[in-house]
Amino acid sequence: MLFTVLDIPKSDRTSIHKNLFIALICAQVILLCSGSAIHNKVACTLVAALLHLFFMAAFSWMLVEGLLLWSKVVAVNLSEDRHMKYYYLIGWGLPVLIVTITLASASGKYSADGYCWLSVQTGVIWGFAGPVIFIIMVNILVLTRVVVITISTAKRRSILLAMGASPVEQAYEQIRAAVKAVLVLLPILGLTWLFGILVPFSIVMAYIFIILNSLQGLFIFLIYGVYNTEVRSTVNRIKERRKALNFSNCASSRPSSSMTSSRPTSLPLGTGPSQEEETNNLSTCSSGPGPAQSPAQSPAQEEAQTTDPLALPSAPGKNENLSTHTSNATQKHKKVAVGLEVDTVSVGCGLHVPLDLEFSASCFPLGSRTNHHLVHLD
Repeated sequence: MLFTVLDIPKSDRTSIHKNLFIALICAQVILLCSGSAIHNKVACTLVAALLHLFFMAAFSWMLVEGLLLWSKVVAVNLSEDRHMKYYYLIGWGLPVLIVTITLASASGKYSADGYCWLSVQTGVIWGFAGPVIFIIMVNILVLTRVVVITISTAKRRSILLAMGASPVEQAYEQIRAAVKAVLVLLPILGLTWLFGILVPFSIVMAYIFIILNSLQGLFIFLIYGVYNTEVRSTVNRIKERRKALNFSNCASSRPSSSMTSSRPTSLPLGTGPSQEEETNNLSTCSSGPGPAQSPAQSPAQEEAQTTDPLALPSAPGKNENLSTHTSNATQKHKKVAVGLEVDTVSVGCGLHVPLDLEFSASCFPLGSRTNHHLVHLD
């Protein structure tokens, strides 16, 4: 189900895994249901033939697993040529041929008397045991070669990466690599059935076979499902895609009030219409020269604006104009200061706008302010 539902990249290895798992599932389900067909001779023979077919198919696909492992690890054949048609011929064609020959040569004594399986008394069991022994021997040879290559690779790696490691540590690393290879390949190569072949010689072998063969599906699920690199990367990719989709949905459904600042153009407290027009003229979003100055200003007035406005001349006879002159100079100084501050900040309509200014007035010219009542903030 994991290999089918998840979008795992297709390859010969994943296809072989799928066919092996299908054969094992069918064989185990038929085995669990075989007890209800004991009292019917025809049904029991049919169940025995189906068990023979699917268990033989499972071992044929285990042989294909060993052949693929040999080509990739021992022969180091890294070509991308697909040989699935030959693998299907071995995985499903060989079991059909074996079951057909066995049924034809059994002459009515195909199944046993007390259970729906191949008869041991008539020797029909060798129609299953003979091919299984051959496949197990081939896979044992493949496993031995893979373990030898794994140990030599671990030895070279320990020499290159751990120059100061002791011989004991190097031996431990090699043993760990060999044990890992054996544990990974045992369930997929069907080598646990070796104890099943040895059952007639000792009852201990029967218990070992039952325990190992019962846990074969769990081992395959953990090694080739949960801890499979392709499965884990595919699951992580699905999680990342789902996070990105949730983020995009959240961004698209976010209310506009959280991203915009919509308010009508209003006057600051204590500011009249004429003062607002002066402020707008001073605080436009342009990158022009310095603060705007009144065209009627004289050089003396410019010099007075650059000096301290409180240092006023105290000539006799002009005391009645002192307060008026002071207020005018102070107001001009404030205008120049405001103009400087806005010009240095509002280039490009940045967010650093003085608090005493209207944001809409500081980012839009006076002529276009009536067409822009909304200021969008990202």
